[in-house]
Amino acid sequence: MADLLNMDPMAEAWLLPTQMLIAINSNDQSRAAQALEEGLDCDHRFNCGSKFQPALSLCIERGRTEIVQLLISRGCSVSQPDSGGSSPLHSAAYSQRVGVTRLLLRHGASPNTRDAFTRTPLHVAAENGSLEIVRLLVQAALQLAAAGGHADLVRLLLVHGAAPGAADVLGHAERTIERLPLPPRIKGYLLFAE
Repeated sequence: MADLLNMDPMAEAWLLPTQMLIAINSNDQSRAAQALEEGLDCDHRFNCGSKFQPALSLCIERGRTEIVQLLISRGCSVSQPDSGGSSPLHSAAYSQRVGVTRLLLRHGASPNTRDAFTRTPLHVAAENGSLEIVRLLVQAALQLAAAGGHADLVRLLLVHGAAPGAADVLGHAERTIERLPLPPRIKGYLLFAE
């Protein structure tokens, strides 16, 4: 690819994004890595008809998990929305990608982002009937509520099936809720629920 960069500046500007699109469409992780090594910004946004989408969201929608992992390892934003306001977590919920949803949450994707229609990833997962993604997002909400010391919200989530002893979905230590310095009232809810 380096030889091709000795060309017209207009062509040069399109070369790396084109290589990444080819990599995404053909699920070619080595080509994607090469485009990134040659200087493509891992947060590059592609014009996809009516909207601009980050490379990460395109990979999620197309089920390119290895390239998703590559982009995240290169430091791409796990929360960068497309021009319609949908985050990569929205894309994972819409595409029903459970493993990618877990990966995004562990790398800091916010489950509270809203798209242009004010929907969160939880709304999208519920609309698409993705029970496992709904469970992951509710578990993330429980962990965030507990960390924030919001006793009433913790109780509500527990009443509606959130599991305090479930695996940590946000990438903290296992069973994070039990280790947090929580007010006694919240600890009581959590211990009672188990």
